[in-house]
Amino acid sequence: VDLDLLVAPADRERALRLLAAVGYALPGGVSLATARTVYAGTGAWPLAHATALGVDLHWTLQATGFGTALEARDVLRDRVPAAAGGRAIGIPAPTHAATLALLHAAKHLWASLELVLSIAHLTRRRDVDWAVVYGLAARAGAWTGAAAGLALAAKIFGVDVPSEVSAHVRPQRVRPLVTAAIAFLSMPDVAGASLRAELTAHWAALDGLTARARYAAWRLLAPTPLEAAWWPLPDRLASFYAPVRLIRLLTVRRRDGARGSRRSGPQ
Repeated sequence: VDLDLLVAPADRERALRLLAAVGYALPGGVSLATARTVYAGTGAWPLAHATALGVDLHWTLQATGFGTALEARDVLRDRVPAAAGGRAIGIPAPTHAATLALLHAAKHLWASLELVLSIAHLTRRRDVDWAVVYGLAARAGAWTGAAAGLALAAKIFGVDVPSEVSAHVRPQRVRPLVTAAIAFLSMPDVAGASLRAELTAHWAALDGLTARARYAAWRLLAPTPLEAAWWPLPDRLASFYAPVRLIRLLTVRRRDGARGSRRSGPQ
């Protein structure tokens, strides 16, 4: 549904200007000052175009709450050429591509068969250093989710888990995630999954208390475009969307609680 374009963090605003010159824009008329704050936690700006495919302009490889396995500079430095549209473009090297595919699938709850098929194809390549993949995912505190993706690809597409990491795929830890992933895949629209199911799967996919605390803090505190839509601030106050988020969450919770009380009647 869109193209992911990776640039160095220092180049993101220059890239935005170049894309704006050919018709791309931030969604909903969001200003650059607001975008710097409300998309900081995701590390990408979603850009829309009236007649072309959307572009997600990334300067990080993963949302803050899911840890950092790879820096943009590493992927850009080791990129390999691929032919597209009559010219060569840079794409992630195979080992980086495998790492990103596993972490991306876990983030999206393995809810697309394409994600799982990508993992299956990557296990058949001979140019992926799976020991490095394990080290990168483990450093980010995200190996359990990555291991679940490998186990899911093995279950659905009959591929072998790479021998270099098979000892690190713990059945007792990945089995509940594989079961959850199949449930997500079975849904007509994963957007209908409950928040509890989403949080439970993300929590189980992360390794250790530090990774889980980081995720919880990100889910609670990181400003999002919802805050900008709920309470628009002038550009000079855009940095205050973090406290606005807490106010919005408390307001919504109080309102939903009041609705529940009215439905159930006096206790």
